[in-house]
Amino acid sequence: MKSSAPQTTDNSKISTNNSQQKNGSISSTQQNLQSPARKVQNIIAIKPRIKRKVVELFCSEVRWFFRRKEDTKWMPFKGYDSIVLEVAFRRQKGLEFDEETTKFLNSLPESVIVMEGNYVADEQLQNINAIYWKEDTFQIRRGTWFYMETCQPLPDDFADTIETHHLKSFKGNVIPETPVFSESESSKKPELTTVKWGDEKVCWNSVVDVHIASKSNAVVRFLTRAKTVPLRRGYIEMANPEEGRPKFSDLILVIHGIGQKGYENLIAKNTAQIRDAVIHQMDKYYPNEKRRPAILPIEWRSTLQLDNGMTDVVTLPKMVWARSTLNSVCMDLMYYHSPLYRSEIVNGVIKCLNNVYTSFLENNPDFSGPVSVIGHSLGSVIAYDILTNWSPFLLYDQFVTNAIAENLEQNFPAEQKQLLEQFYHSRKKMLDLGDLMEQILVRQDEPLKFKVKYLFCLGSPLAVFTIMRGADYRSIVPDKDKIERIFNIFHPYDPVSYRLEPMFHENYKHIRPIKLFNYRDAVKPYDNNFYDCHKSYLEECKDRKRREVKANKGKESKEKTGKSGKSQKTKKERPKSFDGDDEDETQHFPDEVDSDSDAGCQSNSTPATGSSPRSITPHNIDNNTNATLTPATPTIQELKFCDTDSYAKINKDQTEIDEQALEVGIEPGVDDEEKFKELVSDIESNQQKNVASHDILKTMGEAGRLVEEIPPERRINQRLDFQVQPWTLEKSYWSMLRSHFSYWTNPDVAAFLLNTIYPQPENSENP
Repeated sequence: MKSSAPQTTDNSKISTNNSQQKNGSISSTQQNLQSPARKVQNIIAIKPRIKRKVVELFCSEVRWFFRRKEDTKWMPFKGYDSIVLEVAFRRQKGLEFDEETTKFLNSLPESVIVMEGNYVADEQLQNINAIYWKEDTFQIRRGTWFYMETCQPLPDDFADTIETHHLKSFKGNVIPETPVFSESESSKKPELTTVKWGDEKVCWNSVVDVHIASKSNAVVRFLTRAKTVPLRRGYIEMANPEEGRPKFSDLILVIHGIGQKGYENLIAKNTAQIRDAVIHQMDKYYPNEKRRPAILPIEWRSTLQLDNGMTDVVTLPKMVWARSTLNSVCMDLMYYHSPLYRSEIVNGVIKCLNNVYTSFLENNPDFSGPVSVIGHSLGSVIAYDILTNWSPFLLYDQFVTNAIAENLEQNFPAEQKQLLEQFYHSRKKMLDLGDLMEQILVRQDEPLKFKVKYLFCLGSPLAVFTIMRGADYRSIVPDKDKIERIFNIFHPYDPVSYRLEPMFHENYKHIRPIKLFNYRDAVKPYDNNFYDCHKSYLEECKDRKRREVKANKGKESKEKTGKSGKSQKTKKERPKSFDGDDEDETQHFPDEVDSDSDAGCQSNSTPATGSSPRSITPHNIDNNTNATLTPATPTIQELKFCDTDSYAKINKDQTEIDEQALEVGIEPGVDDEEKFKELVSDIESNQQKNVASHDILKTMGEAGRLVEEIPPERRINQRLDFQVQPWTLEKSYWSMLRSHFSYWTNPDVAAFLLNTIYPQPENSENP
């Protein structure tokens, strides 16, 4: 009635004003004074204020939490996971859904799968268990009432008791939006109702003022300097059903190598490390990419029988720990080299791959993205053999056939010789039918159910394995229908890793592998990377060039002066290492021939802001040196990061100018700065014309000369070798022991995976 009275009064005023306008008796001043009232009236009528009342909690107000058994702090699930758990809980208990939840209820799956699709809840909704690996469990808790200060959920029974009493006492009451009592009135709060739960006593001073008062909370009250422990109903943040909703673009399967016997969960831990690094990189550097790659472990070692523990039986009893460690680490290599056990390993890995792939599709029926494989150590060799269908039996069969052919000319009895010839010709015909022999000899219990796009080899000995099999450059890279591309990623101090590119031609030994960008610059494209020589090879070329220059100068001096036996005093040669980097490596690794370090490269622990270790190569011009006096062109590295101003600041001593000019392929006496400017201008014009200038520059300089010497059929079409940037403190023999297992936590490796999966346009900038 109170609201209707003003409304009637307003209507009467409006009718009076209309009659006055008709009679022409109302003034313009009165109209101006009355118009604001109409506007206010209209605004109030359009947007009435709706006050919240005490009702059952919405699904979005409830928040589910998880923790490991040994932990004390509960961690909240993301919005999507919490709603999936709450929907499952209400379906199980027969509870009603709020109106907001019913709008997207049909889009939620029936199965309770949470945490990026890696865990599934049990029937009691008390724990979640890992789907794709073993023995990984979290406890879960439904949070309705929380400690105000910590936002930690109360135990389920305690919270249910409080919620039941709260609805019984205050259902339908209006929830105030401001505090009911001021600080001065805190001691005069009325006690509206209470409920006991064991030793705990919960008191209500108002709808929103709820607290625990009990002896068991004395410590908490002392720490918080409060007489009671305040509570709140509902989580501080509404659960967003889109937060953490799984949208997978790729599936990446991680195959472990040696050393997993007795440590079956190690690969799950390592996969979680690289998965966390990838997600962290995406959140920071790929903010517009809403999809995520699913990275799952393939634990194959525990599923095999092999020799049923016979190696442990024959192990000597002395130094048991050392021997058992060697058995768990090294025996897998011996098993894989054994024709008897190798088939069991291959079939076991294929079975694990198919099982994980099938389970993933069942849990994500809408997934249609590509599948890639990460193989660590021996795992990369196993993955390569599976994808290429390689088997030692094919090699053995060829060996037997060749052995028979060599012995046909020996003096065997006529009958035996005839049988041997028939046997040889039959085998030869079978070998000519390659597919048939492959089906017979390459025994696989089941085929792989999916095609692999990329194979990432981490710390891989694949090159040595292929060499032992007699492979050459024609058989290293499989056809595109088997694998689209192979990435051989290695740490420079990893004793297990080997390069693949030198298998095509020995000149690639002197060409550096591509160095991974620092993770801060990892969105840059790798396609424009150029060929660059090892520093030690360039130093050797410079030394040879200096000797030739000195010999020519000495010869000219002798011809002019006619004197012999006397030589002019020359400037002391520059040290072999300009930046101390090679010198430091030589100190730790005296046998090292080709150094992969860059001068001035920042370590991953202290990266340069906005630049990668690759992009901060110093401006000394030792990266492009010719073996002869033939002028050469500076590499793209120098053109990108060395300008004409810095070039003009070279020491004006004529001897040094000549020496620097020779190093960049400019003859002494020529206007060096003008020639450098002209060269930069040519490169920029090529880039503006969309010419693949990086391909042109690959044929320039010392690295270009090495590539030109390689026959066209033995040149690689795509780079294979990628090197991890070592940290500053990793130049020691101790680092060799750790480097083989450092890939899982290296942010540059995670960033490189993302760069490959989500390639950025060449003209894109860092977000």
